Amino acid sequence: MKIFSFVIVCLTTINFYSQTLYKSGYFTDNLNRKTECLIKSEDWKNNPSNFKYKISESSQVQTASIEDVKTFGIYDVTKYIKSQVKIDVSRSNISFLSDDRNPDFKEKELFLKVLVEGKANLYVYEDAELVRYFYSLDNHSVIEQLIFKSYRYQDTKIKQNNRYKQQIWSDLKCDNITEKAIESLDYNKTDLINVFVKYNQCTGSDYVSIEKKPKRNLFHLSIRPGIRFASLDIENTRTHTSKDFDSEIGFSLGVELEVVFPFNNNKWALIVEPTYQYYKTSSTLTHSTSALEEHVNVDYSSIEVPIGLRYCFFVNPDSKIFVDTQFVVDFEGDSAIESDKITNLKLNSHYNLVFGLGYKFKEKYSVQARYMTPKNLLGDYNYWTSDYKAFSIVFGYTLF
Repeated sequence: MKIFSFVIVCLTTINFYSQTLYKSGYFTDNLNRKTECLIKSEDWKNNPSNFKYKISESSQVQTASIEDVKTFGIYDVTKYIKSQVKIDVSRSNISFLSDDRNPDFKEKELFLKVLVEGKANLYVYEDAELVRYFYSLDNHSVIEQLIFKSYRYQDTKIKQNNRYKQQIWSDLKCDNITEKAIESLDYNKTDLINVFVKYNQCTGSDYVSIEKKPKRNLFHLSIRPGIRFASLDIENTRTHTSKDFDSEIGFSLGVELEVVFPFNNNKWALIVEPTYQYYKTSSTLTHSTSALEEHVNVDYSSIEVPIGLRYCFFVNPDSKIFVDTQFVVDFEGDSAIESDKITNLKLNSHYNLVFGLGYKFKEKYSVQARYMTPKNLLGDYNYWTSDYKAFSIVFGYTLF
């Protein structure tokens, strides 16, 4: 229960400091009244329908929704505008493609994310697998979708409706935009931003490319030594012989690769951590059906490869608390349970889970408590079972 209390205290503290995620921004209401405020930066992957804001650092958190807000943004980071648009809601998953090349338009009121703003404007709407780009000209035309759709043709083939190329060629006429360039234009953020920027430059328009993500290091490599407290119980279900070995202190050494997902303010990451560990102990085992005693040695070493997800809670600009959930694949070395009386038992690789709670300072130094679910190291032997349990304290130093 103590560890759960500790987690609750940590999460409460995190919530208290979450004000550091509020950044200088603004919104305008349906009457074009502008409010300067602090907006909670969610680093939205999917376009939001509402957002949280505060008038000042000490004021109460409020929520603004699409019904009441015309535009909102965080200065130098992002901007959204409300618009009533026709959006193609066709599925893009190959398993659910239709055989109709025409878009399946639905009229919806959405917050569109502004990518380029000038004589020609570019917007994007994302919701899970749905990614649609929109455009408008001269700040007063209707916002229309750039049309791209994959569809089935004659049941076995997949074709694309690339109408967006004709739209751009027709509406963004300029000397530096060639027909050949349009033909090679893909329906993605980078290509579309580039062509809209080119058009605004060519026409001498003042423009802003709002999609300016701060440079992020999405890969981290850390050295992770640790102290492990491990114990082992073995039992022969046929002879009802069992032994609980004492908990032993061992050491581990791992190398962690962290791949940060580029959304939600870098809170999510994929982690892989090959780790060498060992466990050694010995004891005297007494058989329940006889007075026979035997001396037993346990020598278990392996390379563990935990693979899983990490979620971070930012406490302040220098500190964060993180939680891990990992699936562990174990590659044992020359490991066995040896006895002076019974047949020696070779240990076998098994899978298990690891849960961790840690703290990191200045993206360099970390400490983490990790709990490993029990695993059976003798699963391939008739009548023999084992229960290996471990808890560790892992220290980390991030190289980059």
